[in-house]
Amino acid sequence: MEFYFSFRAIRKGTFYFMAKILLVDHTSGMRKYVREILEGSVSNHIYIEASNGLEAINQYLNHSPDLVIMEIILPYLDGIEALKKILDFHSEAKVIIISAFFTSIIEKEVLELGARFYLRKPFQNANIIKCVQMLIYDTQLKDLSHG
Repeated sequence: MEFYFSFRAIRKGTFYFMAKILLVDHTSGMRKYVREILEGSVSNHIYIEASNGLEAINQYLNHSPDLVIMEIILPYLDGIEALKKILDFHSEAKVIIISAFFTSIIEKEVLELGARFYLRKPFQNANIIKCVQMLIYDTQLKDLSHG
């Protein structure tokens, strides 16, 4: 497994790095919205986008992102199937599922499959920021401890 970290600055023992985040939603407006939330609140990161499940898998394989934020309702291959494929390639993949389509059965399924979080749309900005920070900085700490 390969991690891409570009350390931007070191201040008072804190490392700032750039992680790759794959944003997957069938609407460009939602991808832009999530990106703007994250750009305004967390360290500078590299954003990769996909508009359907098949493209999400291709982007994952081509870029090995540190985090995936994905909608369930996607053309060609839904988010649940894309999640399964991504986890088949990399069982430790960090995936946040966001969706307006909510049932407790779907939530349970995606979490049991290996998604780290399930957020309902409309979500509070603070919730997605917190989820991203937990997953990104956990990756950073683990990576540093093995280097």
